[in-house]
Amino acid sequence: METNLLFKKDEVDPIKVLMVNYPRLAIIKAAFSLLKLGEDLNYSNMKRMLEKMMFLEDSDED
Repeated sequence: METNLLFKKDEVDPIKVLMVNYPRLAIIKAAFSLLKLGEDLNYSNMKRMLEKMMFLEDSDED
């Protein structure tokens, strides 16, 4: 499966994995789940990631 190619040792970026494998709503739901579970993620980082994802989604529509 292609997903396994994204998991190389410790270089895993969960947001990139989500962006490759899930549509926009699943990304947002997963992001807020990470926000609730992960103490190391703060609101500004999460907001920035969501804005980046929305920008990428909007640029695909052009």
